[in-house]
Amino acid sequence: MFRVYLGILSLVLLAVGPGCSAVSRNDEGQEMEEFYPDFPEMTSEAEEQEAISAVLGDMQSALEAGDPQAMGAFFIPEVREAQLARLRENQHMMAALAAPLEGAVMSALSTEYGWQEERYRTAEVEVVVNGTTLHITMAKSGGQWLVAVF
Repeated sequence: MFRVYLGILSLVLLAVGPGCSAVSRNDEGQEMEEFYPDFPEMTSEAEEQEAISAVLGDMQSALEAGDPQAMGAFFIPEVREAQLARLRENQHMMAALAAPLEGAVMSALSTEYGWQEERYRTAEVEVVVNGTTLHITMAKSGGQWLVAVF
């Protein structure tokens, strides 16, 4: 039996030749190096905090203005229409949502890239409303921070 395995191994080695290396491929036959996207270099936590704070400031302005359309631009595409509908239905409450954003703090920032090329980094932001801590999940998409869960 050992001779059979040795014979098969010899045939395989002859077929692939010397100095070859195994290449991992995905289900579509792409080499894995081609499959993984080229993510931009990660920016520091301080830079991300600054960018997120700027977005939160812009969100606060849109809420204070009671402008659902402007506020809708801050959501990822998958939830944008649903959030716009909620904002339109509750437009009278938008200004009240603005004030808590002033004290919002980034509580977590992903240190690795996610699997989605279009949203490669995530952050959690804590907002205190009437003594209750709420969390906003943000995702970096196309270089901009957008809200995924609000």
